[in-house]
Amino acid sequence: MYSFSQLQVFLQCPLKYRYQYVDKIPRKEFVESADTLLGKIVHESLEKLYKDINVFNTPTKEALLQYYQNLRTTKEAETLAHQGEVTIHGDFTIDDYKNRGAIYLSKYYDKHQPFADIKIIDTELDFVFDLTDDIKFKMIVDRLDKMGDTFVISDYKTNKKLPTEDKDGYIEQLTMYGIGIKQKYGKYFQHLKAKLYFLHFDIEDERDLTKERMDAIADKYINLIQEIDAAK
Repeated sequence: MYSFSQLQVFLQCPLKYRYQYVDKIPRKEFVESADTLLGKIVHESLEKLYKDINVFNTPTKEALLQYYQNLRTTKEAETLAHQGEVTIHGDFTIDDYKNRGAIYLSKYYDKHQPFADIKIIDTELDFVFDLTDDIKFKMIVDRLDKMGDTFVISDYKTNKKLPTEDKDGYIEQLTMYGIGIKQKYGKYFQHLKAKLYFLHFDIEDERDLTKERMDAIADKYINLIQEIDAAK
């Protein structure tokens, strides 16, 4: 079984891949940073928002921001108990990160309310699909929506750096996920799209996931997996 992040490790460094996934050398314990904590809490807050919307109980913006603040308090306390202070890079404070998350959610809410044009199929959708008869692929989708005859795979990013045009890794990831969504839900839609929300920049990057695009990405990563298997 493979995942997109796993394959990116091989592209980054085949030796690192061998240590991690073949030899299974124990890794250093994960250390939570202010950036990773911010991403998790914003994701969980948006997940809660859309779960409520899905049962026709759309929260106010104030309720969403209160949920975010309460979740931050809980997660920071858990991190403090587990590892001590949250790791912060650069000349920032934990309050700077708190404010960033609140601003992301506030702007997102203002832009997309009243959330009336979509039907939420699922949030944090976690399943395995068959890339080929012999290759299984694991995926977690932030959100899957239905808009008319189109299904939309959505993913949130809290990065402070915007990917350049030649960096298409995020779209490749969602295209791979599109293959799985087509296997799981294909009879329910006519068109499939991928949408990236770059929350720091208030930018949405939307692409059509055509059969040609998905076939090309599938071939690329099938060939990569065959290369990995041959190198073991």
